[in-house]
Amino acid sequence: MKRLTLLFVTLLFSITGILAQTPNQFKYQAVLRNADGTIIADENITVDISILQGSASGTSVFDEQHSVTTTSQGVINLNIGSVSDLSVVDWNTDIYFIEISVNGTIMGTSQLLSVPYALYAEKTGIWIKDGEIIYYNNGNVGIGTTTPNGDLHIFDDDASWLEIETSMATKWAISELRAPGGVLQLSLLGSDAPGAGAIIGNTANIDAIAVNGLNIINEENSHIAFLTNGFEPSDEKMRITSEGNVGIGNTSPNEKLEVKGAIKIGDGGYSGITDGATTPVPAGGAGTMIFLNTHFYGWDGSVWQQLD
Repeated sequence: MKRLTLLFVTLLFSITGILAQTPNQFKYQAVLRNADGTIIADENITVDISILQGSASGTSVFDEQHSVTTTSQGVINLNIGSVSDLSVVDWNTDIYFIEISVNGTIMGTSQLLSVPYALYAEKTGIWIKDGEIIYYNNGNVGIGTTTPNGDLHIFDDDASWLEIETSMATKWAISELRAPGGVLQLSLLGSDAPGAGAIIGNTANIDAIAVNGLNIINEENSHIAFLTNGFEPSDEKMRITSEGNVGIGNTSPNEKLEVKGAIKIGDGGYSGITDGATTPVPAGGAGTMIFLNTHFYGWDGSVWQQLD
């Protein structure tokens, strides 16, 4: 037993390459010698392997035992992970240390630096790289979740932005959304708490319809506001209330349509209508109109007809 104790003190070890095809194993090699440096050849020994998480005195997350015989040069070779399941170690979450015991006596603990982490890197093999393109054809992809429910499932505990950015100068721009059959449905779901809403912005000219800086916002289940050029109250140009009233230049319309400001109708005649004011237009032409004493009047070519 004294001889074995001296042998343990001079234990040397090294970790070599990952096995072919990246299984959940890695090689461990050690040379056993006596205290005087004499090689311990052709002897049966028991080697216990533990992988500790976080520090040299951390919690063991993996254990296995090997019964081996030293070679004529005192070498032992182990495939760590060939006895127990090494996949239980999540190499991505922390640093790890390997603890070696020979015939029940702990010989030492050393940090694992790079080799087993190839087991973690091997997971990237599920992605296919073709030139500048990388893709994944099997199953769902989760970002922030381990249980993705769709082809791409993004989850975050914090109230943060999901940003899709193109090379355009303006951020948050999505150049295309496509769906089979040409039918596209985009759902924006959220809570009805104050401040919640959806914003749709467009700075492109598509099919001859140019809408620059248009934002449609629904707030607190009360109204839909149309804003341009920003999100300040002064940027609001129109709103539709929950009662169905439309206000242009008016944030609290009480009628089906309320307009604050002047209105131009047609090419021939127009009415400049302001709050509480009466503005006549030149008579004599079809389509001319006046607003007088809370009523609209239209010129029929001979007389003014009340329109409301």
